[in-house]
Amino acid sequence: MYALQRVLFATHITKKAGYNKQTAQTGAVTLIQRFGSALNLNIHFHTLYLDGVYAEDNYGKTRFHPIKAPTKSELNSLTHRISQRVAGLLEREGLLVRDDDNDYLAMDGLENQRGNP
Repeated sequence: MYALQRVLFATHITKKAGYNKQTAQTGAVTLIQRFGSALNLNIHFHTLYLDGVYAEDNYGKTRFHPIKAPTKSELNSLTHRISQRVAGLLEREGLLVRDDDNDYLAMDGLENQRGNP
């Protein structure tokens, strides 16, 4: 979760709003769900992120500065960065072994495989 939050908070949301992580703050709420609809074990997260940042204006008041919804290109870029960071973490922890012949996390050509221009 930390890799995901770092990519979304520190880079994408704050930069898109025109700030940096020292001058703005954003937030999220995460719920850990342990079961699926059939009461089967299915541990997963539901996370809601603010669509903007809180930062001080010229008068010293904290105001919310919304950002526009991410574009398809931004979503693809964020997905790629998050998957690379999570894979790197799993590799460092010894839970994933890199296979250079089959790089499933590479996003090269993904747009063409799904019929997108």
